[in-house]
Amino acid sequence: MEGKGRFIAINSKKVFYAEYGSKGKAMLLLHGWSGSHENFNRWLPVFKGKYRVIIPDLPGCGMSEPLDKRHTLEAYAEFLEEFVEKLGLNKFI
Repeated sequence: MEGKGRFIAINSKKVFYAEYGSKGKAMLLLHGWSGSHENFNRWLPVFKGKYRVIIPDLPGCGMSEPLDKRHTLEAYAEFLEEFVEKLGLNKFI
């Protein structure tokens, strides 16, 4: 599946995300525990023509490094706030 795979640093941790398409609003897709951005490969043909699709590998999953603290719901919420801020996403689906 064509797209752009990138690494960014969040709190000194290497985080991988994939980006597909460039039209329309940004769509942020989140996988479940022990998943990765690849969980959405079947959905991409539908979404990438309509949206800018962004799929991070959550900390400790896929190609992203784990957090320095427990992987709790609150820790993931903090991570996602920092992730969208770092990418400059003000509005997304």
